[in-house]
Amino acid sequence: PIFDGPPELIVSKRGATYELFLPQYTGNATTMLSWNPGDTTWLAAPSDLRATRVEKTDEISWTPTPDAVGWLIERRTLETTSWSAWKKAAEVKSPVNQWRAPEPSGSACAYRLRALGLNQATSDWSKTSYCIDR
Repeated sequence: PIFDGPPELIVSKRGATYELFLPQYTGNATTMLSWNPGDTTWLAAPSDLRATRVEKTDEISWTPTPDAVGWLIERRTLETTSWSAWKKAAEVKSPVNQWRAPEPSGSACAYRLRALGLNQATSDWSKTSYCIDR
């Protein structure tokens, strides 16, 4: 298998939030977790998030976590100058663990998934997966 080097763990601080990046070079993906230490409504991030291109549209799937009553799906696309801002793509209820974009995607994009809890609590932990044409 192609291996680009030793495993990496990249942590950066953005305001009060910490972001953790785990590049997976052989899978052409990066897992991103974000955490805000002041958050009191902690919900675990989903695991095994995968974004794939199926029939010219994007499909994501994940392994649910306990205590989540739903999922907030956010998306950003690769523009000519940089990545766009995160925008809400959908909100789905548990026990759903997959979602397909309603329209075809024309460029590389990233999907971020956050757990939703009771009383509209949104997890500050998230998982990100990139979907890129090869």
